[in-house]
Amino acid sequence: MATHSTEIYSRERNKKERIKMKQPLKGWRYGIFIGGIVVAIGAAIYPVIISPYLFPEKWKKQSKEIREVYDIKQEDIQPGGMKVWSDPFDRPGKPGNK
Repeated sequence: MATHSTEIYSRERNKKERIKMKQPLKGWRYGIFIGGIVVAIGAAIYPVIISPYLFPEKWKKQSKEIREVYDIKQEDIQPGGMKVWSDPFDRPGKPGNK
């Protein structure tokens, strides 16, 4: 009888040890984990970096509207009395210039 109860105790102990030990991610689970991280990073940077880069007109319009609503003049908020940025290579023959 002692061996039987020892065997049961040993099996239960092994089962508990297997449950406690975390199995490393392998195969498709690893792929899902890495894919989830990539999707999370993409979802976080899309509205901050990618969308303004792809659709600059929308963001320029929105910035202009916000400045009008709150009566913000860019010259007034420039740090250190600096002038508002302008393209130093603005030339009459350059495409997009007037």
